[in-house]
Amino acid sequence: MRYLKAFNENVSVFNSEEWVKLLPKELTIITNNGEFVLNKKGLDTEHGYPGVYNLMNNISFIYGQNTIESSGGDVGADGEPDNLQFDISMVKDNDGTHANPSKALRLNIDLTYGDSMMYEFTIDYPNKVNIHHYNGIGSKYDSESYFGFEDESIKSLCEFFNRFGFSLEVKDLAFMDKHVDSYVHQESIKLNPSFSDEYVLVLNNSKPQENRFLDNVLSYLTYRGIEYKLVTNPEDLNSLDNDKIIGAISTGSEYRINKPDSENEGSVSKKAFEILTCPIVALCYGMQLMAKENGAELVSGDDLVQSAYPLSDYKEHELFNGIDMENTKFSFAFHDYPSNCPEGFEVIANLDDKICAIANDSKKHYGLLFHPEDIEHTYPVLDNFMKMCKGKDYSDDFMGNQKVGIVESYTQFIKRKNK
Repeated sequence: MRYLKAFNENVSVFNSEEWVKLLPKELTIITNNGEFVLNKKGLDTEHGYPGVYNLMNNISFIYGQNTIESSGGDVGADGEPDNLQFDISMVKDNDGTHANPSKALRLNIDLTYGDSMMYEFTIDYPNKVNIHHYNGIGSKYDSESYFGFEDESIKSLCEFFNRFGFSLEVKDLAFMDKHVDSYVHQESIKLNPSFSDEYVLVLNNSKPQENRFLDNVLSYLTYRGIEYKLVTNPEDLNSLDNDKIIGAISTGSEYRINKPDSENEGSVSKKAFEILTCPIVALCYGMQLMAKENGAELVSGDDLVQSAYPLSDYKEHELFNGIDMENTKFSFAFHDYPSNCPEGFEVIANLDDKICAIANDSKKHYGLLFHPEDIEHTYPVLDNFMKMCKGKDYSDDFMGNQKVGIVESYTQFIKRKNK
């Protein structure tokens, strides 16, 4: 059982009413829109949510601002989300030399602001912080956006994390502070493939004018330096030279496959599944469509499953090469899922009782219920798919020149913002 150290007491993390008292009462953030004070949300004693909740070795807590009441019900009046959520999973980093090492606790921490993943990092004993995902000034995701915590909030978070037995200092959390020149984020991976005049085909399943499930796919391809062409209408496939297409990605969608708005939804992917001879990976809605087109039945879920989860069951597969499948969380956002394995495929991963990854290796058709394009630490799934697309001719050198973000001082940022 994990414990937090509270002064001279040990407090069980499974008792939310106890350890929630140890959280900072409020946190102050600074964004492009100004300074905002977020208060700790109270504990819902019946459900443990949305204020604070825990599940086995996972705990979450939410800070929020009450924009709805102060603005007459308009949650977006100040241009900011209302919720800041911390998700913490606790694991023992055990190398097997001791049955239950006392100084091997690792915290895996995700910090989400509204719908945007801001930071993902781990803390290892005694004070080692590893940053896996960073969003803000100088990041590749949104390099113009400013996001950071006030100094007192950083200090409070440092004190809270140290209650788990760590010995962090404020400087260890500098990547989260308001001073944009206190941390320079180095992007760890830069792919520079040479596909000549070949390209990846992106099959756009998104609703018109929305495209939120398309943008991260394009960001991944752009960041990796991979040439691509985007198609939305099935008629556009007729004008393409199939010999130039090395692979295709069928995107997620705002549409519900079991509750269609029109008969044209997903039509570009349906045709591509039929006529393309290249490898295809289908993501979320695309996976559901691929499963349905190959004879699977889809279960309609009433509630949206939306969070990052580790896969509960998986097989060894080329798509998962080099990935720590025991500890890696994958981004999910779905209602519907296949109830049975489609013809010609095998199930290669599950999320509890739900099929979440399928493979037809002979056709090189793959379906993933999760979104590997959402988070940098799951990019390797798509990297492995890219290797399949080019086979032995494809470069395995994924380490290029490190890209350092452009960083400006806080004073420079404020001057530019106020121009």
